[in-house]
Amino acid sequence: MDTKLDDVERRILEILDSLPLDAVQGAWTSDRTWTSELKRRIVLLGKERGYYVCASGWAVPGGQGEWLYDLVWLHIQGQSIVDVPLVLESEWAIDLKNIDEDFGKLLVARADHRVMVFQQNTLAEVEKTFDFLAQQISAFLRSQPGDRYLLAGLNWTPVKAFTHRLVIVP
Repeated sequence: MDTKLDDVERRILEILDSLPLDAVQGAWTSDRTWTSELKRRIVLLGKERGYYVCASGWAVPGGQGEWLYDLVWLHIQGQSIVDVPLVLESEWAIDLKNIDEDFGKLLVARADHRVMVFQQNTLAEVEKTFDFLAQQISAFLRSQPGDRYLLAGLNWTPVKAFTHRLVIVP
């Protein structure tokens, strides 16, 4: 386990690691199901931590539908947003162009945690995507020391499993 991971990142990885087995047991047949379950579980984690959570399909008490990102945790005091602990984007199309379009939203986010979830056919393609996204972070002129990006790629072969890379801007 990566020792630089914080508690939020560890919990998210636990959620991600549980998805492939649940997908097999539940016979999930669509990306929509993967997205819905991913969001549901991270929405619940945000609620557990006391955040106002925004994600399509999960307008639970103390939250609303999608707002700016696929999923966002907000710390609200009174009527003011005082912090953004987490933003998450997921893209299930394997085309790097589609992944990059969603990842660009994370580049401009001011949040404690930026999470990108995607899929590729093989572990080698996941690693290649990690390298591409890390290069995007390095090239972004507004990156600040300490910016955290948790990149999580689902590879389909040889076995369905998530791999992650934590990128922290030096």
